[in-house]
Amino acid sequence: MTAEFRAHSRSDSSHASDPSRFAELDSQTQDSAFKGVSVAASMYAAVYLAAFVSDWITQIVADHRFQFPALAHIIYSALSIGYALYVAFRCRRGRCPTIAFARVASLFLVASSLGISLHNWGWERWGNGEMAGVSWVGVWIILYSCIVTLPPRQVLVTCLLAALTSPAVALASVLVHGIPAGFAGSPWIAITRLTIPLLICAGISYAVAYRVFKMATDVSKARRLGSYQLTEKIGAGGMGEVWKAKHKMLARPAAIKLIRPESFGMSGDDSEGRTLLRRFEREAQATAMLTSPHSIMLYDFGIAGDGVFYYVMELLEGRDLKSLIRDCGPVPAERAVYFLRAACDSLADAHHRGLIHRDIKPANLITCRRGRDFDFIKVLDFGLVKSVREPGDMVTQLTASGVASGTPGFMAPEMVTGESTVDGRADIYALGCVGYWLLTGQLVFDGATPMSILIQHVKETPPRVSSRTEIDVPHSVEEIIQACLAKNPGDRPASAEQLGDMLAGAAATLPAWTRERAEAWWRTNLPRLCATPPEGGASTSAAT
Repeated sequence: MTAEFRAHSRSDSSHASDPSRFAELDSQTQDSAFKGVSVAASMYAAVYLAAFVSDWITQIVADHRFQFPALAHIIYSALSIGYALYVAFRCRRGRCPTIAFARVASLFLVASSLGISLHNWGWERWGNGEMAGVSWVGVWIILYSCIVTLPPRQVLVTCLLAALTSPAVALASVLVHGIPAGFAGSPWIAITRLTIPLLICAGISYAVAYRVFKMATDVSKARRLGSYQLTEKIGAGGMGEVWKAKHKMLARPAAIKLIRPESFGMSGDDSEGRTLLRRFEREAQATAMLTSPHSIMLYDFGIAGDGVFYYVMELLEGRDLKSLIRDCGPVPAERAVYFLRAACDSLADAHHRGLIHRDIKPANLITCRRGRDFDFIKVLDFGLVKSVREPGDMVTQLTASGVASGTPGFMAPEMVTGESTVDGRADIYALGCVGYWLLTGQLVFDGATPMSILIQHVKETPPRVSSRTEIDVPHSVEEIIQACLAKNPGDRPASAEQLGDMLAGAAATLPAWTRERAEAWWRTNLPRLCATPPEGGASTSAAT
């Protein structure tokens, strides 16, 4: 599973002292609130314009003559519509900082309600002066509280202020114009009748806002794992999801992989769950001990309240080798060798610690931008749900019993046949398949079904690299790939170190893949990632 994205966290500008508690929500919920205000403001502008035009046309038809609306009516209508469009644009484009959002949303509700209430100006001269029923302001404040996510107390205060705009305008109109002769009844009773339904609507809005904000808070809590807050989903696959996250106290971003318990075949048995938990903890600790700079860093791990396993990893900026070749085609031999040597460094460190990857594939190798370095390889998913070997212990798997782990296009024959002992040479075979992919853009074996591919890995001789590509592949590089793809583990390079030495010897006869060449390629093919220095990672890939 691969995902590429550019993240923009609105919460960067929020402050812990924000009294609205809006800043405590995760960024996705905040984004929804911003969009809610934008939608509400756009809706308000559209309806207000439609009402203004329809009233104008109706008046022309009733009077049987063309006339413009009163100047005051044109002015406050234009101001109301213009302000609504401004708020919609500001919230839609993310130009409003999080700490100011609550103020912007509250001010808009009061101002928009005032725009509606101004239609009551001069009400005392309409005839009998009655204003019975719920005004459009009441409808608007209830609708607004349904669309926009704001803390309930703030909604109550804001809705009360919005509700009072109508009686305030009505009162001001009476004070300015006076009570006309022949006015039926008392204007104070009419204003009271207008005010009471609006106050009821404000109470209803509070109840609605309480429910909406509670749901938003529950969603945010569900996205909080330990000291990390999930901020944006960046990928999904058969075993779980990958999210961008931020630490509560640190500025460092991270990637969190969530792994569902059912992915391991858990049946709900407590003893099975405890066994899986012990294996999970052991593998996470083993992964955290990897020191190769080409292995992905593991920051933290744990189990959420709902039983979901999670890993906190460094957030990478770059492309996985699967999508890289798929989108850009095969790479020169010197670049392929450069990638494979870096992967060997990571595998050698893991194998020395008794950790076998078992799922080396292009999607698990990321070429990153790291500071001023380009094409810096990172290997993902070391033993996270695969296997670990400890002294005196058998290889274990966090998978359902009897189910092989791995990807058909990159599985060593001994893994396919279920050999009792699988060692690091299975990773060597998979790395040979990766090299084949880098140089040809094709799998070593392809077929209509996964089983047909697995059978070919066991029985068929792989076609030579040079027969499947137009890239100039030196004989030495081709022989290394063929050696990695030997059916018998004993015929392959004995270790990742040995393979790395073989690749180093081949690299000495090839043009150097330098930092300058790598940067030039990135600036041509991935200009977005070269535009500015990395800020904690703009894209990441992870296999699940």
